[in-house]
Amino acid sequence: VGLAWLILMLVVASFLRQRQTDSERPLNEFASARLKLMSSLLGTIKGVKLFGWEDNYLDVITAKRNQELVVIKRYNAWWFAGGIIGKSVPVTTALIVFAVFTITGDGMTAAEVFAANTVFIQLRRNVDTLAIGFNIYKTFQLTIERMQRFMDLPDRERRKVLKADSPLEPLALLRDATVAYEKRMTAPSNAGSPSKRSPSRRSSPSKRDEQDSTVEKGFSVTIGAEGIVVMPGELVAICGRVGQGKTTVLSALANSLGDACTVTGPNAEVACVDDVALVPQKAFVISGTVRENLAMGLPTYGQEAKLAKVLADCDLAADLESLTHGIEEEVGERGTTLSGGQQARMNLARAFYRAPKLLVVDDVLAAVDSKVGAVLFKSIRSYVRDDPQRRAAVVALNQTYLLENFDRVIFLEEGSIAGQGTCKELRESCPAFVSFLANLEGVVIEDDPTEAARREEEAQRCKKLLLAGEDYRTKTRGHLLKDEVLK
Repeated sequence: VGLAWLILMLVVASFLRQRQTDSERPLNEFASARLKLMSSLLGTIKGVKLFGWEDNYLDVITAKRNQELVVIKRYNAWWFAGGIIGKSVPVTTALIVFAVFTITGDGMTAAEVFAANTVFIQLRRNVDTLAIGFNIYKTFQLTIERMQRFMDLPDRERRKVLKADSPLEPLALLRDATVAYEKRMTAPSNAGSPSKRSPSRRSSPSKRDEQDSTVEKGFSVTIGAEGIVVMPGELVAICGRVGQGKTTVLSALANSLGDACTVTGPNAEVACVDDVALVPQKAFVISGTVRENLAMGLPTYGQEAKLAKVLADCDLAADLESLTHGIEEEVGERGTTLSGGQQARMNLARAFYRAPKLLVVDDVLAAVDSKVGAVLFKSIRSYVRDDPQRRAAVVALNQTYLLENFDRVIFLEEGSIAGQGTCKELRESCPAFVSFLANLEGVVIEDDPTEAARREEEAQRCKKLLLAGEDYRTKTRGHLLKDEVLK
């Protein structure tokens, strides 16, 4: 009888642990949704404070938290019930055994009672350990399921890498391909109610994901047989109206497409050199000093001349002078101490410092004024001309007055290439390009004889700032070492 009761309680405890595991899945989903909302709030906290949206965000976050609390209470209830069952099994087993002996009239002596009670007391620890072990097993099983769900994702196709050992070999090419973004439509889930889950919950994670969501093709850009071929020494512009796929084409050329983007086509060709630098439309900034953001792991000490030239090319001398500690100034979380234009120029300087064969720039001129934009364009053009045998640049921009200065212009219209060639050729052969320009006059930026002298002067100015920043860094490190010694 005692053994039968013990087995029955273990079955009940197993059932309770299973219900606890079923409650943990929606708990993770609600927690992830709340954390994403909090991350979004922290990323736009200035706008929230400026427009007084605190109460609106608070209501949304409170609603998310209340949904999460419902699942947390359910999860804790199953956990508490399972724990009570596990701890009470030895006591209830002893009571049932003694009661059965008393009812049947067999009777037990005092010695037998104490001996049996000793056995049940020893059994308590084993049963408690078994319950804890079962709980760990169910948690580990859920972790394995999440890992398996990740491992079941389709492998990313390996991109073809071009060697470009000679000036006659392309640095990037994209032809006969359709670049499309996938939209995953998630079906309404009853994950918040474990008791109402469908019987398919025991199916494999990958099958469950296929049942809960469908994939539809979103925005796409079609590249024809002519395609895009970037040769060394070229300065290529990609232009078009908003939402025509400029960023998508740049990402495909730089082999930096995300998991949500696919390249299809029976004869699709997508390849580029492995030495490529992408300057994204939204500046990427890490929490650290300006020097750390520029270097991103590359050595900078002993490279003052190269670093000063890069800073001068991106017109950052005046910005470094305005910072308290110059290049050693802490940027802060998400670049809060820098303006949008400063972040964009710092990203461009980071790309210049790496000196890649292929430079891909996504509308960096939109974050600066026309004067600084002209300086940045001259720097990009000079970067290519300094080594035309191995370097090229592809720039997406909306500043149509600069198109006259590019070797080739690629015009996107309705998700495809409407035409490519020089700006003059497109004016003559592409009516859509003429309509896009809207009678705007182009500005030809001529080579200024004094430009080299100006850039050298700016480089010397930046070099002095670098030396000042090095002095500050040395003094700061000395103070830190002194504090460590005192401690």
